[in-house]
Order: sequence, then C-alpha cells, then structure tokens
Amino acid sequence: MLLVEFKNFTKTYTKEIVLDNISFSVEKGKILGIIGPNGVGKSTTLALMTGLTKPSEGNIYYNDKKSFNKILGFVPQDNALYESLSGYDNLSFYFDMLDIKGNKKEKISEIGEYLNIEKDLSKKVSQYSGGMKRKLDIAAALMNNPEILIMDEPTAGLDILTRNSIINLLKKINREEKTIVFTSHYISEMEDICDKIIFLKEKKIAFSGRKEDLTNYYKDFDRLEDLYIYLYNE
Repeated sequence: MLLVEFKNFTKTYTKEIVLDNISFSVEKGKILGIIGPNGVGKSTTLALMTGLTKPSEGNIYYNDKKSFNKILGFVPQDNALYESLSGYDNLSFYFDMLDIKGNKKEKISEIGEYLNIEKDLSKKVSQYSGGMKRKLDIAAALMNNPEILIMDEPTAGLDILTRNSIINLLKKINREEKTIVFTSHYISEMEDICDKIIFLKEKKIAFSGRKEDLTNYYKDFDRLEDLYIYLYNE
C-alpha cells in the first residue's frame, strides 16, 4: 500500500532548478533513505514532503490525498528545541502547538518512557548531550502519533555509539508500523535499516532500490558504497 507518492516533481529557486522531474513512492510501514553529499537536494526533498516549501511542478499524495499535516512528524536537521526550557516543557509546547487531544502529562510520560528519556525530562535542554537533544527532537515529532516520520540527517554530528542508538531507535519506531523517510551521509547505516535507498545527483534520481537492485542501474558495481564513491567522486 502506497503512503507517499511523488509525481513529476520539479523545484526551482530563482530560476535555478534544484530538483528536476523526479518521481518516487514510499510504502506504508517501510523505511526510505535519501543519500548524497551536500547540495544534491536532500533537504529540499524533505521540505517539499513536509509542505515547508511548494513544488514548482508536480504533486505529492499521501494516501491518495493532498492533505497530510495530521499524519506527519518532522525532525529537522538542526535541533528545534528551546535550550533554556526543560525537556518536559519543550514537549509541553509541542503538545499545545499541535493541538493534541488527551491528557498532556500522560502523553509526555508515555513518549518519554518509549524513548527511554523520561528520567531526563526535568533537566534543561542546555544540559543535554547531542544524542539526548536528538532523542527529544524525535519525541516532539512523535507527539501527534504520526503515520510517517520525516527526518533530516538524524545522526549527523553524533559519535558512533550515539548514532547506533538513534538507528536502533528508528528500528523500534518502524516496528510500530510507522513509515520513516530520512536523509544521511552514511551509506552503511542506510544499508542496515532501509527498505529502499535513493541516490540524488544532478537534480535527478541516480539510483533507487537496495544492493540487490544495483545491476538494474549499474552493472559494474555490487556494493552501494562503491556506487556512492563513483557517483560523487567524478
């Protein structure tokens, strides 16, 4: 079952084409990774998916509809947190902003326990490590129980152990039947977790699939890491 579908997407900024007529889809309950170096259009793709920017051409469909705000959770590349507030107060802010129904205290406690951060919610965010801030960002994105979680480089700037912790967290979230779309520079973590990986290059999709699909695109490669080096080191 398709949850998200991009159709003939083009995005232009001040007459410069950033994405050129790309199409792809994401199935319900699957994980899609979008990879490539800075400047290939990863963040623009996510901004289009979340509605933060509008396409110059093309459409996005969520469950065959164009309205999707209530099924979406977004984790931006930079922390969207108030450092002077506690973790609890940050989640309280998002609960109110998203107009979530139900008992606020119970909801925040439930999310905190689910992400194993409940004991730290009373601390100010300025006291958090980078990994803790990222988990709080994810907690905020999960407040409205979204069907699809969109994340812009969730492991960027984190050490190996913390990156592994975040990847394991994404696996846990995905086991709850949530669809995940995320961008990254790390091909190894994408191979570990993604059902499909999209390589963006020169405003187009250069590859879409898993390692097993490589021969459909590039007959000379049997490793996605080698393809990455080839595509972005020309």
